[in-house]
Amino acid sequence: MVTSTGWKLLLVSLVAVAGFTIAGVYYVWSHHKVIQMGADLGAATMEYKRLLQENELLKAEYETLKMSPDLEARARGQLGMQALDSKKVILVEPTPPKPVALPTSAEGGSGK
Repeated sequence: MVTSTGWKLLLVSLVAVAGFTIAGVYYVWSHHKVIQMGADLGAATMEYKRLLQENELLKAEYETLKMSPDLEARARGQLGMQALDSKKVILVEPTPPKPVALPTSAEGGSGK
């Protein structure tokens, strides 16, 4: 027959094992999250470097095309573009947005 001291020891042992198990699972989970974040950061860094390189290439291509003497001829021939005269251009001035009045706490707002 098991005495009350034996039950207490068994209960304390089970609580200790459960505590260590929970701590171990938390440690593995947090370690996995750190490793995953590191991998995500590495992938984002590689993508950032690739986009910077692509941006530099596009800037160089833009400058090359901007300086091209046959740019207008290519635009007219390949793309079918036409030069516009000043009568066909309409200038639209932007209008600033109207301010919006926010309700105050005295007007029934929640005050949060």
